Amino acid sequence: MLVERDHQLDTLGSYLEEAAGGHGRLVYVSGEAGVGKSALVSAFASSVALRARVSVAYCDGSLTPSPLAPLRDLLPTLPPGLWPEDATRQDIFAALLGTLREPPDSVPHLIVVEDAHGADQATLDLLLHLARRIHTCRALIVVTYRREDVDVVYGLRQLLGDSASAAGTRRLDVPPLSRQGVAALV
Repeated sequence: MLVERDHQLDTLGSYLEEAAGGHGRLVYVSGEAGVGKSALVSAFASSVALRARVSVAYCDGSLTPSPLAPLRDLLPTLPPGLWPEDATRQDIFAALLGTLREPPDSVPHLIVVEDAHGADQATLDLLLHLARRIHTCRALIVVTYRREDVDVVYGLRQLLGDSASAAGTRRLDVPPLSRQGVAALV
């Protein structure tokens, strides 16, 4: 049960509508650890599953993260051949962008990338590549991260700064619940 998250759900819904019309968005969803970012994006993904191609990927935050591991999580839900064995990183980025620009039947993609504060540099590079071009796609990419980790994770801070002025990039804050919200949950 979500409490006090109607504004965030409505905002994500409007961004998905824009994406369906060919004006994609990459939305950074931030909040402190445990505030409910994952619950929010999971509820949103479930609510739009009949009108979007939903894919979820995770940044595990291991000490030595596998390059582009979240993209590997997404491969089963994307068209085959997106990542040929001999493809360069730029080839893969371009193929993903092409898929997001022209989805089958014009059904938009909803891609959720959880915990960007634990992403490897290649994944952060991919997110920057997409952030600068997403406005030409039929896709909504939702990226969650812990606000308190921005100053600790250099690559994340750089990504947020470098993509801040991109046409399709947005930010959405998930604030802590009020006392009334906590009481409603209890």
